[in-house]
Amino acid sequence: MTRPGERQGDDPPATQSSGATLRAAREARKLTVEAVAQQIRLDPRVVELIEADRVGDLPAPTYARGYVRAYARHVGVDPLPLLATLGGMGAEPALRPTSAKPPKQAQSGDRPVKFVTYLLALALVVLPVLWWQARFADKDVTGTAAPPPVPPAPAPVDEPVGELRPSALGYAYRVVVNPDSPAPPPAPFEADATGTQAASVGADLLAVAPVADSEADAPPPAAGQGRLTLTTDADAWIEVSDAGGTRLYYNLARAGHRIEVEGSTPLRAVIGNSTHVGASFNGAPLDLRPYSNEGVARLRLDAGGASALP
Repeated sequence: MTRPGERQGDDPPATQSSGATLRAAREARKLTVEAVAQQIRLDPRVVELIEADRVGDLPAPTYARGYVRAYARHVGVDPLPLLATLGGMGAEPALRPTSAKPPKQAQSGDRPVKFVTYLLALALVVLPVLWWQARFADKDVTGTAAPPPVPPAPAPVDEPVGELRPSALGYAYRVVVNPDSPAPPPAPFEADATGTQAASVGADLLAVAPVADSEADAPPPAAGQGRLTLTTDADAWIEVSDAGGTRLYYNLARAGHRIEVEGSTPLRAVIGNSTHVGASFNGAPLDLRPYSNEGVARLRLDAGGASALP
C-alpha cells in the first residue's frame, strides 16, 4: 500500500544495487543517460559507470559520493541508502590535527645576529681608514699641482733724492723728500771730446732747467706745456706720459716723496693709491677723487683743466 505523497518505485528495493536503483529511476522518468549527464553537468561515461556500480573506475574517485548524491536527487531517490552501499568509496580522508608552531623570530642575542652586527661595525671603521690612506697615497704619487708662476712685479727704482733727471725730450723731474730743505744742485752733464754736452738736445726741444725747491718759486710752464706735481704720504704707483705718449714718470713712488713732471699737453696720468696722493697742475690744486675708481685715478690734463680718461 502506498502512502499519500509517495511515488511508487522511489525507494530502492533491498536487493538492488545503487547503480541499478538509479538506472531504474531514470528509466521510470524516461530520461536518457545523455539527458541526465547534461542536467547534473557530468560526462555521460560517468553516469554509465555509476549505473554499472563501477564507481571505483571513475577518473576522480574522491568525487564519487558527490556524483551519486547529485544523480539520486535528480531522479528523485533518497541518496543516503545509496551512499551507505558505497561504504568508504570516495570518502574524504580524515584530517589529522597538527600542532603548527610559529617560526622563531631572530633576536639581538642570537649568535648570527651578533656576528652580522660585529661585521658591519668593523666595516664602518675599516673602510674610512682605507679610503683615507688611498687618498693620501694618490697625492704622494701624483704630487700637488704647482701653482702657475706669478710674473714678478716691477721692481721699484730707488731714485736719488733731489737728483734732476732729464727725459728724452728735455723734460725734467726730481724727487724731494722734504720740500722745505734745499735740494742739492744738479750734476752737470759731461762733455764729449768735441766739447759739446752729451745731453744736449735739438733746437726744437726745451732746454733742461733746474726745478725750483717749491712750486711757488718755479717759473710757469711754457705755452703748450703742463707741470704736474704729486706728493705722497704712502707708496703709490705713478705713470705720467705726454701728448706724444712718451713716459715722463713710470715708477713706484715712496711715501714722503714729491714728484714734478713737465711735458707737452695733454698729459695723461695713472695714479695708484690715489687717496694717499696730493696733486696740483700748473700751480693750481687738483682733487683726484672725481677721477678715481677703486683707488686708481686716471685723468687727462691740458690748459682747460683735468678730465677723466676713458
